[in-house]
Amino acid sequence: MLILGLLLILGSAALGVGLAYNGSEAASVQMLGTTVETTAAGLFFSGAATMLVFLVGVWLLSSKLGRARRKRTERNAARREQRDSVKQLEAERTQLAAENERLSERLDTQPDPHPGSGASTPAAVDVRDEAATASPSTGKHA
Repeated sequence: MLILGLLLILGSAALGVGLAYNGSEAASVQMLGTTVETTAAGLFFSGAATMLVFLVGVWLLSSKLGRARRKRTERNAARREQRDSVKQLEAERTQLAAENERLSERLDTQPDPHPGSGASTPAAVDVRDEAATASPSTGKHA
């Protein structure tokens, strides 16, 4: 493939150089109802310029399609990663709920540590009540 490509490039270069030096023959071209008088070299180079514009268009189109493909791949990877993250969080939540249930059952089955107090756990201090009674300027209780 490489050799074939190089041969085509060398052949077109030789044809261009040959037409530039010996392309003085007159040629008339009709297009869209208009007749244009030119030489064989002018006809060749206008075709080469047209081909160059075409190749630039193909290059721009392929680069845009490649960029769109990369972005689509990145979006799909992000979706897949997000889906995996959600599955992992759901699994952790299920595991924590099972652990919470197990610990709750274990706490219910333990004997009362303070049999004479009438309550199975010590009284909890409500931090919100303490914060409401604190003085705003000193932070001390009123």
